[in-house]
Amino acid sequence: NIIIKEKSDHEIKELKKQLRQSQRDHERETADHNVMVRELQTILSTERNKSETMEHQYDECRAKVVTLESQYDTLKKQYNNLNTQYQTKVNELKEKDSVDVEELKRSKEKVVELTTKIKDLEAKYTEQLRVESKRNQQLEKKLTDNTTEYAQRTSTNETHIAELSEQIGVIEKQRAQDQMAIQRLKERIAQLDVENSLLTKASSASIEQDDIGGTNDDSDNHHDLDTLLKHISKLKVLIRVANDRFGKSLTIEDVLNIDREISSGAINGSNLSSENNKILHIKCHEEIDR
Repeated sequence: NIIIKEKSDHEIKELKKQLRQSQRDHERETADHNVMVRELQTILSTERNKSETMEHQYDECRAKVVTLESQYDTLKKQYNNLNTQYQTKVNELKEKDSVDVEELKRSKEKVVELTTKIKDLEAKYTEQLRVESKRNQQLEKKLTDNTTEYAQRTSTNETHIAELSEQIGVIEKQRAQDQMAIQRLKERIAQLDVENSLLTKASSASIEQDDIGGTNDDSDNHHDLDTLLKHISKLKVLIRVANDRFGKSLTIEDVLNIDREISSGAINGSNLSSENNKILHIKCHEEIDR
């Protein structure tokens, strides 16, 4: 019984150790996965803000281009109107007999001045339009690149989140299995307590019957053989029950050898074993509760 109990206690301690290590590993993995999920969510938010900023800048550039085009159209209309007026006035002066040369010269200078101004404005507008177009192309390219990169990162992050969610689900499932294993372990310990109690009571009853039988031998010697046969029969039944429960192959000779080895300290040993069993069971229950 002591050997079997020590082996059972050793197996229980190993199972507890493995379960505690598994729980610590699962908790650490869960914490790491939660940190990674938060980091990925932060990256997604940052990329989304960048994309919105680029779109806003692109809209501003488009508005500037539209404004410049409107100004250019206005100046072009003014030039056409002035040119038309100039040509009309020239034609009117040509039709007149007396032509005011000075006025014609001033008008021509004014037209030249306006033409120069319009050319300067046209050149300035063309340069601004070229710069804005180039900047617009760069922004469009950058926006396209950012959109593509954002889509790729989003896809990658969503894949990572899905993988982490799947791993967390596996961990939760493993944790539930561990809880079931702990419950089975508690039930097994309770069963071992009951079996150990039954074996202890049976052993105590057998020893008491042996003591009573020894006393009766002194007074009734003619019952020695019958008493011995009864004790052997009961002992065989106990051995068979123990073998069926624990999967052992003990014989009556093994039990008799054990009895001879511990016969010198039967009384003290019995009390000490019973006390040690109680202490050991109490420690096992405390460890399972923790």
